[in-house]
Amino acid sequence: MDPGNTVGLAIFDLSGREILISSAKSVDMNWAIDRILDSGTPVIIATDVTPAPSYVKKLASVFSAKLFVPRRDMSVRLKDELTKTFTFNNDHEMDATAAAIYALKHYAQTFKKVDERVPAELRDFVKAGLVLGEFASIDDAMRTLDRELHETKVERRRAERKTDIDVSKLFERIAELKRAYARLLVENDELKRTLRILKNRPKIVVREESCARLKVEIEHLKELVEKFKNASLEKFYEVVEIDNYGKSAVLSANVSGKIVRVLKNTGNPKYLEDVKLIIANFPIDVGVPVVSEDNVNLIKVENKLYIRKDEVEKILRYHSGFLNWIKKYKKRYHGEK
Repeated sequence: MDPGNTVGLAIFDLSGREILISSAKSVDMNWAIDRILDSGTPVIIATDVTPAPSYVKKLASVFSAKLFVPRRDMSVRLKDELTKTFTFNNDHEMDATAAAIYALKHYAQTFKKVDERVPAELRDFVKAGLVLGEFASIDDAMRTLDRELHETKVERRRAERKTDIDVSKLFERIAELKRAYARLLVENDELKRTLRILKNRPKIVVREESCARLKVEIEHLKELVEKFKNASLEKFYEVVEIDNYGKSAVLSANVSGKIVRVLKNTGNPKYLEDVKLIIANFPIDVGVPVVSEDNVNLIKVENKLYIRKDEVEKILRYHSGFLNWIKKYKKRYHGEK
């Protein structure tokens, strides 16, 4: 973060991939809160100066994130070196980006060990836990995850016998509550400063009660998600996204037998010969069913895409029937086998 009259904001994931770089003039903290929540759950809030500005401290407190402050103010030379591959609209975006990259470098050795020892789908969870002090070590994290995985399997079997919940709507509700909760915390802090002058205690009590109530509801919905998401998603196939169908993109995604969404019409179709179904807005001649994105219903849960199994089976049946009709037509009118 780079606060001021113009606020600079840079968001990266824990693998160092850029998510958002932006800035805005004369905006309040809710501008930053909305963009952070739209991008995920923050683990580290970083600044390029020491001591940390009150704006950055407050933001870290709102999200219960780790506040990263350099030992001394970052020099212009260091910022230029860290951000030389980026393009910015102003210095505020550069300062925010430099702070984020510098914080990631601080944790680079820890994150490298996590990447070497932890399965890909659990790495961000373990990294966040180590940064926030929820795990004492990687071994402690893996023991905890093994225990929770066992408990989740037990809960999943119970949930499967009870009900089926739309997980995507639960996540949407949680995101809404997080946003409202974060805003209330900021407003609550501002009201406390005003109340120190006006000595009007009742208003702050109402705000604090609202925050507490929202926090309880968020935790309750989180428990519901964990309890039912696996059972609900059993009716869905996960959709693998690849930027193109070139060799490296296909092999790295391990698409064999899966539903694949292709974003760009470049590559060699032969690398898609063993996928189950292709979702693309352009033709790919490979002998595998290809369906337009406009003709399927995709849902997004925790940044992953899913499609209903019954919808996929319907598409495959139609494709199989159409191919059989073509074969019969060729045999009847052209004598082809």
